[in-house]
Amino acid sequence: MLDAINGRGACIPRVVLRALLSLLRLVALPTGASAHLMPPGHGTLRVEGDTVFSLVSVPVSALRGFDDDGDRLLSVAELDRHRADIVRELARKLALHDGLRPGQTVFEDLLISHSDDGTTKPTEHLVVMRRTQWPSPVTALGVHVELFDDAAPSEQRLNLTALQGQLSERIELSAQRTEHRFFEPPKVPLASSIDPGAEHIRFQHLALLGLFLLAVLIVVALAPRWRSRAPRASSAS
Repeated sequence: MLDAINGRGACIPRVVLRALLSLLRLVALPTGASAHLMPPGHGTLRVEGDTVFSLVSVPVSALRGFDDDGDRLLSVAELDRHRADIVRELARKLALHDGLRPGQTVFEDLLISHSDDGTTKPTEHLVVMRRTQWPSPVTALGVHVELFDDAAPSEQRLNLTALQGQLSERIELSAQRTEHRFFEPPKVPLASSIDPGAEHIRFQHLALLGLFLLAVLIVVALAPRWRSRAPRASSAS
């Protein structure tokens, strides 16, 4: 799992590797991953106070302008040449926010995993490793992705797992669902959100109002009969 190549085409130095290991522990990688830092089409987001640590595998088919040899794969050399452009593109196509507040990326690296045979080959997936920060603790983590427009059918899904304290939520994003807000409280149906006592009082008021309107209708209906039966004053002689 640790045999990875960064965007500069060299093995990760030991001091940097230790930092990356700490980041990997924070994002809680799934167990059983072999040479892959993150399985294709999956990602993990971990909220720690004002910071979100993310590790996401994205399809290179979502990227533009990197494929110098036209094989539709991303090589280490291509990643090295186009790294800055890819970072800018991914800032738009894989964005985190806290409510309406966009976060600030304070660390980012793009990684190509070694193959199972230990060699580094051009890949269909790129692992994005980030540390995103806000001025205050994150309370409404959301994600927006634009990764599926030109992706193959098998790559038009992104499964994300978000972790915050004891909370955990798994979602699936697609071309039909490109945004999500994590850890939202369950929506309570309107009928069940009404206090039973208040509902009883409201029913009583409606019942009294109905009786009052019925009494008015009865008075209006009987008024002509009362007028016809009223005694007439005798005419003056």
